[in-house]
Amino acid sequence: MRYFAKNRVSAQGKKKTSALSYVLYWAGAFAFSVWFIWVLFTSGPHGFIGDPVAKAFKDFLGNTAYLFPFIFLYGLLAILANLKKPHKGALTLTAGILMILGSLSAVIGLLGSRFGPERFDGGWLGYFLEQTLSKMFGGVGAGLFSAVILFAGIQLLFKISWQKVLKTVSSAVMEDCRSWLSARRASRSCWNPPAS
Repeated sequence: MRYFAKNRVSAQGKKKTSALSYVLYWAGAFAFSVWFIWVLFTSGPHGFIGDPVAKAFKDFLGNTAYLFPFIFLYGLLAILANLKKPHKGALTLTAGILMILGSLSAVIGLLGSRFGPERFDGGWLGYFLEQTLSKMFGGVGAGLFSAVILFAGIQLLFKISWQKVLKTVSSAVMEDCRSWLSARRASRSCWNPPAS
């Protein structure tokens, strides 16, 4: 009986600790993401940590750096929602984030090489990937290969069912076509009334 009571108290303590760590982890992750958004999207002094971090991310990722905190926040929330498989979720989400950021940086780097880096800045990563992929596959091939990596990263990160997306889009297109044909038939019948 004493052993059972001891185990019950121990289990309750573990639950409280687990719940507290869950709340602290979520609050810390949310606070870090908000801080990171503030550092990247606002001008002015951000402290001796914020300024170097913002400069490093902007130099490394270019324009893609502005997307990072939102993807990072989504990844953390997805991991917190799937705590039963934390390692598998973390690895999958990390791979998806890296693929999305890398492919977007490469695409922006490709655009920067055509239209100027002052408008399209892919950062060091974008420049490296753009140069590497262009040497391997040419300009068009680099763009296509980057698009494939982007879709694969989106699939890993958001787990999108492309079959459902295609079905929804095709249904919407078919419905628009039917509405257009129906409206066209109605307008023809108005302009060409039947002979009496």
